Amino acid sequence: MNKSLWNNLTVRFVFVVGLPIPNETNIYHFDGVNIQLNGKSWSESRKREFSRWSVIKELRNESRFYGDMLVGGFFDTYFNLTTKMMLSFRWACTFCKNITPLFLFIDDDYVLHPNNTMKLVKSIKISDMKSYVGGPIHATSVVSRPENKSYNSKWDVSPHEYPWSYYPPYFYGIGYMIGADVVCDASVTMSFTQNLRIDDAYLGIVLARLNKKLNQLKGFRVYTDTNFEASGAVIIQKSSAGLLFA
Repeated sequence: MNKSLWNNLTVRFVFVVGLPIPNETNIYHFDGVNIQLNGKSWSESRKREFSRWSVIKELRNESRFYGDMLVGGFFDTYFNLTTKMMLSFRWACTFCKNITPLFLFIDDDYVLHPNNTMKLVKSIKISDMKSYVGGPIHATSVVSRPENKSYNSKWDVSPHEYPWSYYPPYFYGIGYMIGADVVCDASVTMSFTQNLRIDDAYLGIVLARLNKKLNQLKGFRVYTDTNFEASGAVIIQKSSAGLLFA
């Protein structure tokens, strides 16, 4: 991390990963829901399927060298994202709740625009940071159900997995900001909330149980203008990152 990009704002990055899975497949079966993954949801791990132990060694060495990696004892697959999130929240609460008032969680296929991130953080009152919950709120919360076909959408869930027709409001998985107090409350609530493999929706369920209101953060964008400063985006596509940090 280039610290000069963040001026006087203290920032620490933590990369959360799981373990490479042996004999990985892109076919999954969940309570009658058949799913076939494609693209980035599993292609990267497939490249390493015959060098699993070397990958584990690389993870260990990188963690020791940089000290910024959290390696969980679970297989790092698309449908273990909820497990990864639970680990992230519990670790953050245990080791960081007295160090920082605010956490920013983002997916690994997006990057941050430092200046716009700082503007967004500074727009939140210091007194509100520990209890803050904000991000890009999903436009619809209708539960996706499987249809009568060979393979269904990776977001489909059966009525047994989730019996209601709608999810509580939740954030897009690209990123969200959550205060330290909420992270700790959520990490406890997750221990008493049935796991759901749709991690974004699962977090919405947990926050709803805590009666937390979600704030719409206008500074978050999935896509951004070519003028990055003017766009107000803090999360952009990785393919554009070179233009920012060249």
